[in-house]
Amino acid sequence: MPGLGDAVCQRREGYRPYRDTTPKRYLLGRHVEAWRGEEGLPKISEFFGIAIYIYWREHPPPHFHARYAGDEVLISIDDLSVLEGSVSPRALGLIIEWATLHQNELLTAWADAEALRPLGKIEPLR
Repeated sequence: MPGLGDAVCQRREGYRPYRDTTPKRYLLGRHVEAWRGEEGLPKISEFFGIAIYIYWREHPPPHFHARYAGDEVLISIDDLSVLEGSVSPRALGLIIEWATLHQNELLTAWADAEALRPLGKIEPLR
């Protein structure tokens, strides 16, 4: 049942009730707001049209998602093997080259995502 204040506000032209649409995770009775990239995923790097993401509270083994030209691939952080999906061979080569340079940072980002801590950016491939 709307309150009196709502009825008064609804008479104003262009009135829209405020709705909080900020993505939140509820954990142990408290909410955690997290920085998120497009489509609700934390984007940790982007280079040559390739976007790198790590999901919050993702399933093992440690891995990251790479998107390029509408395709997506999941790469294991430990051995840099393809777990699922595919991208063009050229894009995959760039992704593996970047991941080789930043493997320790990826493992740190994975641990941060598992603990729902904010994820920092990782230097792109140049």
